[in-house]
Amino acid sequence: MGDFVEAIAERTRRAKHVRMTTALGQDIEFDNDPDNPIRAETGYWDKPGTAMLNGQIAWTPVLDSINGTLVFDGSLVPQIGVQITDNGKVIEPELAKLAAKLGK
Repeated sequence: MGDFVEAIAERTRRAKHVRMTTALGQDIEFDNDPDNPIRAETGYWDKPGTAMLNGQIAWTPVLDSINGTLVFDGSLVPQIGVQITDNGKVIEPELAKLAAKLGK
């Protein structure tokens, strides 16, 4: 898995613009700053300390370029979408619907 994760991280490093879509309805895009560091968790731990889950990559895109819909894949129940359409600011998170579903 380490080689695959490194390949995805390298492809992300080279990308000027990123778009991620899923069958659940996620469609989010943003610009990438090649100067922002990218951390790739390959599953090989040679130093003590904390680590991300194996297979994860993490980086910070250009924040005011983030637009689209982010869908949590089941780690959040019930599943909700968050609409992000105004220069990286969440403008329609549908939290009222989530609160109603959770009985809050």
